[in-house]
Amino acid sequence: MHRMDRSRARCGRCQIGNRTCCAGDVLAHVLAVLVVAMGVANILSAWSPVPPERMALLRQMLPLAVRSGSRTLTVFTGLSLILLGRGLFRRKKQAWALTMILLSVSVVTHLLKGLNVGEALSALVLAGLLWNARRHYVVLQEPTSLRQTVAAVLRMTGVMLGYGLVGLWVLRHQFRPAAAPTQMFWELISVWFTMGSGPLMPATHRAAWFVGSLDGLAALTALYAVGILLRPVLFSSHRDEEGRQRAAQLLAEYGGEPLSHFALARDKLYYFGPGGRSFVAFRGISNVALALGDPVGDPGQIPDAVASFQAWCQERDWIPAFYQVGGRYLAEYRKLGFRLFKVGEEPILDLPAFSLQGKAIAEIRHATSHALREGIRAEFYDFFADPLGIRGQIAEISADWLAQHRGGEMGFAMGKFEAETLEQERLMVALDRKNRVLAFVTFAPVYPRRGYVLDLMRRRTRIPNGTMEFLIGQAALRFREEGAAILSLGLAPLAESGKTEAGSGAGTGEDPLLARARGFLFDHLNAFYNFQTLYRFKRDFNPRWESRYLVYPSNAALPKVLYAIVRAQSPGGLWDYLGLGRRTPVANKGTARAGRSPGRSS
Repeated sequence: MHRMDRSRARCGRCQIGNRTCCAGDVLAHVLAVLVVAMGVANILSAWSPVPPERMALLRQMLPLAVRSGSRTLTVFTGLSLILLGRGLFRRKKQAWALTMILLSVSVVTHLLKGLNVGEALSALVLAGLLWNARRHYVVLQEPTSLRQTVAAVLRMTGVMLGYGLVGLWVLRHQFRPAAAPTQMFWELISVWFTMGSGPLMPATHRAAWFVGSLDGLAALTALYAVGILLRPVLFSSHRDEEGRQRAAQLLAEYGGEPLSHFALARDKLYYFGPGGRSFVAFRGISNVALALGDPVGDPGQIPDAVASFQAWCQERDWIPAFYQVGGRYLAEYRKLGFRLFKVGEEPILDLPAFSLQGKAIAEIRHATSHALREGIRAEFYDFFADPLGIRGQIAEISADWLAQHRGGEMGFAMGKFEAETLEQERLMVALDRKNRVLAFVTFAPVYPRRGYVLDLMRRRTRIPNGTMEFLIGQAALRFREEGAAILSLGLAPLAESGKTEAGSGAGTGEDPLLARARGFLFDHLNAFYNFQTLYRFKRDFNPRWESRYLVYPSNAALPKVLYAIVRAQSPGGLWDYLGLGRRTPVANKGTARAGRSPGRSS
């Protein structure tokens, strides 16, 4: 992927307290407002009557077709300038270029339609201001936009020519003079380039309507072309295998957070920071570049990676966001103008000190005792070697579990039940006395320190209570014996462990209103998603808690970012994510406590 040096990444930003101020942004926003105002002025000017003395002079100098076409073209340039305002606000290069052209056209049309010297001077001055500010328009154009724009205009031109020639031929006797082939051609050329009257004069209402429809089709073509040119750069649809290999090397060398293993999933794209010793793994949804966790790599280069990724996204008209970041670099995000929203807490078991003794972990100890009395045993298992011939049972459990739960296989920050996941992760199964599989869990590695993170968690509908707690507890004990350092139980969404004042967002820069909203959702949306159930399940393991945050550029961008998270994680979209889609109820209420995966399961 592209690289960018630090000086360019900073983009001239200066810090004022906790606010990020960029002179280029302010100037671009002001000029965008002025351009929109100019567009409105163009439309109003075209609608306004021309003073009699000027009209008499224009009649002597210009034919009616030029005056009428100039008036119509002034309206079109006004509408286009209003549309271009958003692109200028976002500092798009092609919006700036189109605006310069349209302002130049406006200078001419204002003079031709009514000798409006004041409006012409205003357009000229505004064009001068834009020219002086040209270095601030840095957002890139989609590389295919120009080709697609030309192709779209050619297609629409062909449609218009066909429509126009057929219509003029059918209605040829309803024009004065009667339409001849040569006059039909010049009528279409006149409408296409001036949107004004051609050599043919409609003699009926139907003919007048038809000429108006040609004007509308020409305007629609031009506005469609503007829309194509202003769209953001498209995300690559190709798997970045080279980037994935480089990212794997950096992750193995420097390590990352528990969820960093999922940065190597094939749904990710990669941006490598200055020096190439750090990377951001992200997915593109709409125009949101949604990164998974903090950048990974040399700790000294992480701040520069964040800054350069932000500037790189801005150049492409993308919204940069980071999902499930830890607390280490929050100050760096805030310095760059990002906002924070706590998305939950991640429970971590420090395995050297982990045991099933003590009051704090009594629930897990009781679940373990109950499972052992039922004759259940937990074993790490090689799914592909399949020494007990139970691979089919495991696949069946996964398929049945997915059929009973909303949303299907989830992704982005978790694995899927597929060969690549099962090859890279540890699989533990719960077996009864007859070697019947009751449930299974998988654990992804945490680099480079010895550790694991809970990923998939699937079970049969009817199993003894406490089976899932038993599996995780036994895995933690086995990992401890192997010398592993940590076991993460995955994110507890919207949870607040109590280590800070609930809902305050104190010390993080989190918006207090959003912190209160998080508490409200945690308390009132449990019917749609088992937030409280998951939190209590994980709390029973007596972990330490680490807060996880969503980092996003502005409150205005937050809805798009939240939508991107849903789309990245849930193939069924928001409807299935909230459990409002088709769902088959789980029959055994006695196991509801472990029914929804408490880990990173889908």
